Amino acid sequence: MKFISLVEPLWGETFIKFLNNFVNSNYILSRITPVTADIFVFSYPVYLAALYLYGIAQRKDYYKEAALYIFFSWVSSVALNLFIQIFVTKQRPEDLIDKSSLLLEHIPDASFPSDHAAMSSAIAMSVLIWGIKSNNKSFKIAWIVFWIFSIIMCLSRIAAGVHWPTDIIFGMIIWIIISYILISNKLYKVLNMYIFSHVIKLEKLIFKKLFWISQ
Repeated sequence: MKFISLVEPLWGETFIKFLNNFVNSNYILSRITPVTADIFVFSYPVYLAALYLYGIAQRKDYYKEAALYIFFSWVSSVALNLFIQIFVTKQRPEDLIDKSSLLLEHIPDASFPSDHAAMSSAIAMSVLIWGIKSNNKSFKIAWIVFWIFSIIMCLSRIAAGVHWPTDIIFGMIIWIIISYILISNKLYKVLNMYIFSHVIKLEKLIFKKLFWISQ
Protein backbone atom coordinates (compact mmCIF):
# COMPACT_ATOMS: atom_id res chain seq x y z
CA MET A 1 0.00 0.00 0.00
CA LYS A 2 1.31 3.43 -0.95
CA PHE A 3 1.14 5.98 1.86
CA ILE A 4 2.95 8.90 0.24
CA SER A 5 2.30 10.36 -3.21
CA LEU A 6 4.98 12.71 -4.53
CA VAL A 7 4.83 15.34 -7.26
CA GLU A 8 7.83 16.85 -9.02
CA PRO A 9 8.41 20.55 -8.24
CA LEU A 10 8.18 23.08 -11.05
CA TRP A 11 11.94 23.51 -11.37
CA GLY A 12 12.29 19.75 -11.90
CA GLU A 13 9.69 19.77 -14.67
CA THR A 14 11.43 22.72 -16.31
CA PHE A 15 14.83 21.02 -16.15
CA ILE A 16 13.67 17.70 -17.58
CA LYS A 17 11.90 19.47 -20.46
CA PHE A 18 15.02 21.48 -21.22
CA LEU A 19 17.36 18.49 -21.10
CA ASN A 20 15.02 16.28 -23.12
CA ASN A 21 14.57 18.92 -25.82
CA PHE A 22 18.30 19.60 -25.93
CA VAL A 23 19.18 15.93 -26.42
CA ASN A 24 16.42 15.32 -28.96
CA SER A 25 17.59 18.28 -31.02
CA ASN A 26 21.02 16.66 -31.47
CA TYR A 27 21.15 13.49 -33.55
CA ILE A 28 24.33 12.09 -31.93
CA LEU A 29 23.17 12.77 -28.37
CA SER A 30 19.76 11.26 -29.06
CA ARG A 31 21.48 8.02 -30.11
CA ILE A 32 24.08 7.97 -27.34
CA THR A 33 21.79 8.86 -24.41
CA PRO A 34 19.76 5.59 -24.33
CA VAL A 35 23.08 3.71 -24.13
CA THR A 36 24.71 5.87 -21.44
CA ALA A 37 21.50 5.71 -19.39
CA ASP A 38 22.11 2.01 -18.67
CA ILE A 39 25.50 0.72 -19.82
CA PHE A 40 27.56 1.82 -16.80
CA VAL A 41 25.54 -0.43 -14.49
CA PHE A 42 27.21 -3.44 -16.11
CA SER A 43 30.68 -2.16 -15.17
CA TYR A 44 30.04 -2.53 -11.44
CA PRO A 45 29.88 -6.33 -11.15
CA VAL A 46 32.89 -6.56 -13.46
CA TYR A 47 34.88 -4.21 -11.22
CA LEU A 48 33.88 -6.01 -8.01
CA ALA A 49 34.68 -9.44 -9.45
CA ALA A 50 38.04 -8.19 -10.73
CA LEU A 51 38.82 -6.60 -7.36
CA TYR A 52 38.05 -9.80 -5.45
CA LEU A 53 39.99 -11.93 -7.93
CA TYR A 54 42.92 -9.54 -7.57
CA GLY A 55 42.79 -10.16 -3.83
CA ILE A 56 42.90 -13.90 -4.50
CA ALA A 57 45.82 -13.53 -6.90
CA GLN A 58 47.74 -11.33 -4.45
CA ARG A 59 46.64 -13.44 -1.47
CA LYS A 60 45.55 -10.29 0.34
CA ASP A 61 42.28 -10.17 2.28
CA TYR A 62 42.45 -6.37 2.09
CA TYR A 63 41.18 -6.33 -1.50
CA LYS A 64 38.61 -9.03 -0.81
CA GLU A 65 37.22 -7.03 2.12
CA ALA A 66 37.11 -3.94 -0.09
CA ALA A 67 35.13 -5.79 -2.76
CA LEU A 68 32.72 -7.17 -0.16
CA TYR A 69 32.20 -3.77 1.51
CA ILE A 70 31.52 -2.07 -1.83
CA PHE A 71 29.22 -4.93 -2.84
CA PHE A 72 27.35 -4.73 0.47
CA SER A 73 26.87 -0.98 0.01
CA TRP A 74 25.51 -1.67 -3.45
CA VAL A 75 23.09 -4.37 -2.26
CA SER A 76 21.99 -2.24 0.70
CA SER A 77 21.17 0.64 -1.63
CA VAL A 78 18.96 -1.58 -3.78
CA ALA A 79 17.22 -3.16 -0.77
CA LEU A 80 16.51 0.18 0.89
CA ASN A 81 15.32 1.62 -2.41
CA LEU A 82 12.83 -1.21 -2.85
CA PHE A 83 11.64 -0.72 0.74
CA ILE A 84 10.99 3.00 0.18
CA GLN A 85 9.16 2.25 -3.05
CA ILE A 86 6.66 0.11 -1.13
CA PHE A 87 5.34 3.21 0.60
CA VAL A 88 6.03 5.97 -1.92
CA THR A 89 4.40 6.49 -5.30
CA LYS A 90 5.38 8.94 -8.00
CA GLN A 91 4.50 8.98 -11.67
CA ARG A 92 7.27 8.84 -14.20
CA PRO A 93 7.77 11.79 -16.56
CA GLU A 94 5.88 10.24 -19.52
CA ASP A 95 2.78 12.31 -18.79
CA LEU A 96 4.81 15.52 -19.04
CA ILE A 97 6.98 14.65 -22.04
CA ASP A 98 5.63 13.82 -25.47
CA LYS A 99 5.77 10.05 -26.03
CA SER A 100 7.72 10.61 -29.24
CA SER A 101 10.42 12.39 -27.20
CA LEU A 102 11.06 9.45 -24.90
CA LEU A 103 14.45 7.92 -25.66
CA LEU A 104 14.39 4.82 -23.45
CA GLU A 105 11.92 2.06 -22.73
CA HIS A 106 11.66 0.91 -19.13
CA ILE A 107 9.71 -1.56 -17.04
CA PRO A 108 6.66 -0.04 -15.30
CA ASP A 109 8.21 0.19 -11.83
CA ALA A 110 8.54 2.97 -9.27
CA SER A 111 10.12 6.26 -10.25
CA PHE A 112 11.22 7.47 -6.80
CA PRO A 113 13.96 7.10 -5.78
CA SER A 114 16.07 6.16 -8.78
CA ASP A 115 17.61 2.68 -8.53
CA HIS A 116 20.35 3.61 -10.99
CA ALA A 117 21.29 6.73 -9.02
CA ALA A 118 21.27 4.75 -5.78
CA MET A 119 23.48 1.98 -7.11
CA SER A 120 25.97 4.25 -8.86
CA SER A 121 26.27 6.57 -5.86
CA ALA A 122 26.70 3.68 -3.44
CA ILE A 123 29.47 2.21 -5.58
CA ALA A 124 31.27 5.51 -6.12
CA MET A 125 31.03 6.67 -2.51
CA SER A 126 32.03 3.34 -0.98
CA VAL A 127 35.08 3.21 -3.28
CA LEU A 128 36.07 6.71 -2.14
CA ILE A 129 35.49 5.96 1.54
CA TRP A 130 37.58 2.80 1.34
CA GLY A 131 40.34 4.72 -0.41
CA ILE A 132 40.34 7.43 2.25
CA LYS A 133 40.18 4.94 5.13
CA SER A 134 43.13 2.92 3.85
CA ASN A 135 44.89 5.86 2.15
CA ASN A 136 44.94 3.94 -1.14
CA LYS A 137 45.46 6.06 -4.25
CA SER A 138 44.07 3.42 -6.62
CA PHE A 139 40.65 3.50 -4.96
CA LYS A 140 40.63 7.30 -5.05
CA ILE A 141 41.27 7.21 -8.79
CA ALA A 142 38.57 4.58 -9.26
CA TRP A 143 36.20 6.87 -7.35
CA ILE A 144 36.68 9.63 -9.91
CA VAL A 145 35.91 7.20 -12.75
CA PHE A 146 32.77 5.88 -11.04
CA TRP A 147 31.48 9.37 -10.23
CA ILE A 148 31.89 10.33 -13.89
CA PHE A 149 29.96 7.17 -14.81
CA SER A 150 27.26 8.07 -12.26
CA ILE A 151 26.83 11.67 -13.39
CA ILE A 152 26.65 10.73 -17.08
CA MET A 153 24.16 7.93 -16.40
CA CYS A 154 21.93 10.02 -14.14
CA LEU A 155 21.79 12.96 -16.55
CA SER A 156 21.09 10.51 -19.38
CA ARG A 157 18.14 9.04 -17.50
CA ILE A 158 16.68 12.49 -16.95
CA ALA A 159 17.24 13.44 -20.59
CA ALA A 160 15.69 10.16 -21.75
CA GLY A 161 12.52 10.98 -19.82
CA VAL A 162 12.80 8.01 -17.46
CA HIS A 163 13.42 9.86 -14.18
CA TRP A 164 12.70 13.21 -12.61
CA PRO A 165 15.62 15.24 -11.27
CA THR A 166 14.47 14.75 -7.66
CA ASP A 167 14.41 10.94 -8.18
CA ILE A 168 18.09 11.17 -9.03
CA ILE A 169 19.06 13.67 -6.32
CA PHE A 170 17.36 11.77 -3.51
CA GLY A 171 18.77 8.45 -4.71
CA MET A 172 22.29 9.86 -4.75
CA ILE A 173 22.22 11.68 -1.41
CA ILE A 174 20.69 8.95 0.72
CA TRP A 175 22.99 6.24 -0.57
CA ILE A 176 26.06 8.40 -0.06
CA ILE A 177 25.01 8.59 3.58
CA ILE A 178 24.40 4.82 3.75
CA SER A 179 27.87 4.07 2.37
CA TYR A 180 29.39 6.30 5.04
CA ILE A 181 27.38 4.64 7.83
CA LEU A 182 28.43 1.14 6.76
CA ILE A 183 32.12 1.99 7.14
CA SER A 184 31.75 3.31 10.70
CA ASN A 185 34.05 1.39 13.04
CA LYS A 186 31.43 -0.47 15.08
CA LEU A 187 29.16 -1.40 12.18
CA TYR A 188 32.03 -2.40 9.91
CA LYS A 189 33.44 -4.67 12.63
CA VAL A 190 30.05 -6.40 12.85
CA LEU A 191 29.83 -6.78 9.07
CA ASN A 192 33.38 -8.08 8.88
CA MET A 193 32.91 -10.50 11.78
CA TYR A 194 29.60 -12.02 10.69
CA ILE A 195 29.64 -11.66 6.89
CA PHE A 196 32.90 -10.69 5.19
CA SER A 197 35.21 -12.97 7.16
CA HIS A 198 32.93 -15.98 6.59
CA VAL A 199 32.69 -15.30 2.85
CA ILE A 200 36.49 -15.11 2.63
CA LYS A 201 36.92 -18.29 4.70
CA LEU A 202 34.46 -20.13 2.44
CA GLU A 203 36.27 -18.91 -0.67
CA LYS A 204 39.62 -20.08 0.71
CA LEU A 205 38.14 -23.46 1.58
CA ILE A 206 36.71 -23.86 -1.93
CA PHE A 207 40.03 -22.96 -3.55
CA LYS A 208 41.88 -25.37 -1.28
CA LYS A 209 39.47 -28.25 -1.96
CA LEU A 210 39.08 -27.72 -5.69
CA PHE A 211 42.45 -26.37 -6.77
CA TRP A 212 44.72 -27.35 -3.86
CA ILE A 213 45.63 -23.69 -3.46
CA SER A 214 46.16 -22.32 0.04
CA GLN A 215 45.77 -18.60 0.57
